[in-house]
Amino acid sequence: MIELYDLINKGFGGVQIIVTLNDLQTFATSLPQGRQNSTAEISGPDDELMTRQQVMVYLKIKETTLYNWGKQGLLMPRKINRKCYYNKKDILALQRGETKISNLNNT
Repeated sequence: MIELYDLINKGFGGVQIIVTLNDLQTFATSLPQGRQNSTAEISGPDDELMTRQQVMVYLKIKETTLYNWGKQGLLMPRKINRKCYYNKKDILALQRGETKISNLNNT
């Protein structure tokens, strides 16, 4: 019998399985600590820059939301070579509910 963890890691696409609650509980306890409630984590210095894709994955938002937040001054992108990057410290501040009011007048 194949383990659920092995099935996921080996990427058996198109396979349907029936999982009991007990199976899910066993699987959840086998995950590394802190991954049971999986959310993306940001590591590195606060002055680090993140791409649009990294921000969308971390905040679990769509590109239109990120664009609208930029227009509203909630999360301002920094353009480098025609690509948008975001300061990690700004993302963390937004996540904590802190918005930079000074950015609202700089549109």
